[in-house]
Amino acid sequence: MFTCQKKLLVLLAVVYVCCAMYLSLRVMFLDAGTISVLELSGLAKCGSVHCNDDTTNHLSRSQTTQWKMPELLVYPSLLNHSDDRITNQLAFVPKSVREFIAKGQPVPSKKIYLRDGLGGWNIPAGDKLFREQNCKVQACVLTERYEDFKSADVALFKGPPGGEASMRSHLLHQIWVLFLLESPVHLSPAPPGMSDFNWTSTYRHDSTIVAPYEKYVPHLNASKMRPPSKNYAEGKTKMVAWFVSNCGASNNRLNYAKKLKEHVQVDIFGACGTMSCSRVNQNQCFEMLNKEYKFYLSFENSNCRDYITEKFFVTGLQNDVVPIVMGAPPRTTRVLHLHTPSSTWTTLSPPRSWLTIC
Repeated sequence: MFTCQKKLLVLLAVVYVCCAMYLSLRVMFLDAGTISVLELSGLAKCGSVHCNDDTTNHLSRSQTTQWKMPELLVYPSLLNHSDDRITNQLAFVPKSVREFIAKGQPVPSKKIYLRDGLGGWNIPAGDKLFREQNCKVQACVLTERYEDFKSADVALFKGPPGGEASMRSHLLHQIWVLFLLESPVHLSPAPPGMSDFNWTSTYRHDSTIVAPYEKYVPHLNASKMRPPSKNYAEGKTKMVAWFVSNCGASNNRLNYAKKLKEHVQVDIFGACGTMSCSRVNQNQCFEMLNKEYKFYLSFENSNCRDYITEKFFVTGLQNDVVPIVMGAPPRTTRVLHLHTPSSTWTTLSPPRSWLTIC
C-alpha cells in the first residue's frame, strides 16, 4: 500500500525556510485494488532560514562532500544521489527552532516573498495556511507584495531575477530560491542573474530542495505489499495507447513508438498519430484507457536525469494501465539513449508498477 505525495510547488521551494512547505499533498491510498483520493492543501514540518547553525545556505561540490552528514540526509550529497531526501526534509526541524520551542520562546517569524505571485498556487497570503494545517512551526508569512520584497527573508523565483538582480548586492541577508520544473532541453541558455541564487528547487535529486511532480511512499500502516485484487487486463481487447502532440521530441520517442507498432498494437492519439481524443474531454480519454487498453506509453519529451512528469504519474499510474516509460536515464551512465531501470523511477513510484524499454 503506497501513498502518493503530490507536492505542489511554491511551498516546496522554501521547505527549509519554514514549515517544510509542501503545498497540496495528494494522498492516494492503494488498498487491495481500491483507490481513494484525499486532497490535503497541507504542509509538513520545518525549515531553515532559522538553521544557519546547521548548515550553510548553499553547498558547493567540495563543501557537500566534506560536510558532516546529519543522521537523516537533508542536504544534497554527491555521495548519495539516489536519496531524494524528500521524506527527510518533511521531518526536518532545525536545531535553532527546537531550542526556541524547548525554552518556551516564540519562534521568530520569517517572511517569504513569492516574486511570481500567490494566485497560480491557490494559496493565501500571511500565515493562515500554516495555522490551519497545524504545522509544527507556524512562524512564517507568505507575501506577494512588492513592497515586502526588500524586508523578506527568502525570495522565491520561477525564473531569472530580472530587474531584481540589480538589487542583489544590497540584499545579501536574503536567500534566493530558483524554482524550475522544465527539463534543460527546453530552457534557453542561462540569462544574467542566475548566479544570484542560493538554492534551487527542481525535480533533480541534487537540488537543494527536491520537487518532483509527484512521489509515492509506503503507507505508514502497510506492513507488506498486498496482492492485487483486480485483474487490470480482464475484458480489455487493445494493447498500447499513447496521447502525444509533440512530434519532434529530442529523444526520438515517436520513432521508437512507430517501430514498436510493427510488432504490437500501438494506437497513437493526437497530432502525431491517426486517432483523436480531445484534451478538453480528458476524463473521457482516461475512461477509454481504463476500459480498453492494457499499456500506456509514458514517454517524456527528453531523456534528462531525474526528469519524470505527469505523463507517468497521472496518465500512467492513476489509470488502470501499465505505464511503459522512457525518460530519466540511469544515473550511472551518460548515454541518453540507453534505457535500463533507473533508480529515479524506483525512488518515486511503487515497485513493479511500470515497464522500461531497453
